[in-house]
Amino acid sequence: MPGSHPDHILSDWLTEFYGKHDAEYVFQVQLCENLEDQLVEYAGKIWDSEKDPWQTAAKVVIPKRDSMIPARKTFWEDHIRLDPWHGLMSFQPLGSLNRLRRVIYPTSAALHHKMNERREINVTSIDQIPDGGYVEA
Repeated sequence: MPGSHPDHILSDWLTEFYGKHDAEYVFQVQLCENLEDQLVEYAGKIWDSEKDPWQTAAKVVIPKRDSMIPARKTFWEDHIRLDPWHGLMSFQPLGSLNRLRRVIYPTSAALHHKMNERREINVTSIDQIPDGGYVEA
C-alpha cells in the first residue's frame, strides 16, 4: 500500500541485507559474432541465448559490510556517475540507443552536479572514497 513505508525503506532493507550477506555480482555478455542474426542497430530483436549463450566476463564478491555509512553514501550521491563507457573499449555498448545514452548520461550527471554544486569525481583508488576500506558489519 503506498505510503505505508517510510521514504527510506529501501535503504533500510539494503543496509540490513548487506550487513548480513556478501554481495556477489556476475557480469555476463553475449558475444556478437554475426551482424545479420545479431542486430545491433535494432533493439527490438532479442539475441537467441541458445545460439549465442551468455558468458561470464567477471564476478565480483564484496564482503558483508555496512553499506550506508553516511560519508560514503553522501560521496556517492554527490560525486559519482555510472557510465558503461568508463570501461574497456571492447566492452563498450553498441547500437543507436546506446549512442544516445552516451550523450544523455554525462549531460544528466552534469546538471545534477551543477544543481547540487558538486563536482564529478572519477575514482581511481579506494583511498578517494570516504570510509572506503573494509568495515565490519
